[in-house]
Amino acid sequence: MLIEPTEAYRLETLDAFADALVEIAREEIETPELIFESKVITRIRHSAGSSLSRVRARVDLI
Repeated sequence: MLIEPTEAYRLETLDAFADALVEIAREEIETPELIFESKVITRIRHSAGSSLSRVRARVDLI
């Protein structure tokens, strides 16, 4: 994962984000079922000429 915040974020905000990532990692190690049981569905809209369509076309060829 690459995270590249802009200069607009305050140090306190970045520290809070880092703390949240550490907490997620700790939970994953201690109780991995939390991660595996959580279901998140993200719907993505794309047009026929979008990069997602091009990727799908390449995958479907295989």
